[in-house]
Amino acid sequence: MATIRKRHNRYQAQVRIGLVSRSASFSTRAEARAWAAGIEAILLAEMKAHRAYSPKNIAEIMHRYLASITPSKKTAKDETIVINAMLKESWMTIPLKDLKAAHLTEYRDRRLQIIKPSSFNRQFGIIFHACRISKNEWSWVFNTEFLRIRKAKVPPRSSVRRISRENVQRLLEATDHCANAYMKQVLILALETGLRRSELCTLERSNIDFVNGVIHLTCSKNGYPRTIPLTNKAISAVKKLVEMSDHENLVQMSPNAIRLSFARLRSRAGLNNVRFHDLRHEAVSRFFEMGLRRPKWLQSAVTEL
Repeated sequence: MATIRKRHNRYQAQVRIGLVSRSASFSTRAEARAWAAGIEAILLAEMKAHRAYSPKNIAEIMHRYLASITPSKKTAKDETIVINAMLKESWMTIPLKDLKAAHLTEYRDRRLQIIKPSSFNRQFGIIFHACRISKNEWSWVFNTEFLRIRKAKVPPRSSVRRISRENVQRLLEATDHCANAYMKQVLILALETGLRRSELCTLERSNIDFVNGVIHLTCSKNGYPRTIPLTNKAISAVKKLVEMSDHENLVQMSPNAIRLSFARLRSRAGLNNVRFHDLRHEAVSRFFEMGLRRPKWLQSAVTEL
């Protein structure tokens, strides 16, 4: 707090914050008050900065992020795997004052020999987000110069690949030799509804409306529910899944289990270039062929743009 007193025709101002004290003399009381206000602000800022916590390394930031932020995400399981893998890197434990962009650049270039640029950008984006959270929400103080590296350059997207009906048939025939009984119905639903792997895995009996022939999806990637019409083939696949499972959940598989099973399936069918996500693209293309169009309000909005 500031104290101002007159002494020998001068105004003496004293500011004391904690154990720190500053004082000076002025000709007028107004000058003394102005100086005291400025010094008080400086000392308070210095005290706040002194009390702010500085993490030792990125590993400390990521461990807290993994414990407090990751569990609230829909992708918590996958993100946990990614973070735990990154925590094994040596640069994670380098003191932040010694960490340079060159350390992360070397990691980026090494990882790009194994994974796609888009995958690296998604994974490395977790570190950017963790550092932003630690500074903005936890008030941790540290230099982020090491984050100033270029993102991996993502090649332009190619046109959507269609899966011919012959290749679809080859995939379905390959499921006859699949150890997992769910895969055939999973493929049919993916082709007939455009559901993602994660959405198929969370599909429950209560989501199915056989009367109106629709799926009421409550758990989607973007967090918004949506209603999906069912074709005759999709209804047949859902009914078979209901018969196969005694659980509320219709597909007793994880997204990763579907990925691995599909990899073996496409290899058996001789279609190694087909991805599971291509089934979703094919489903959307078929929807348009059946007459599905943008609603009029969306068409007009696109025209205006």
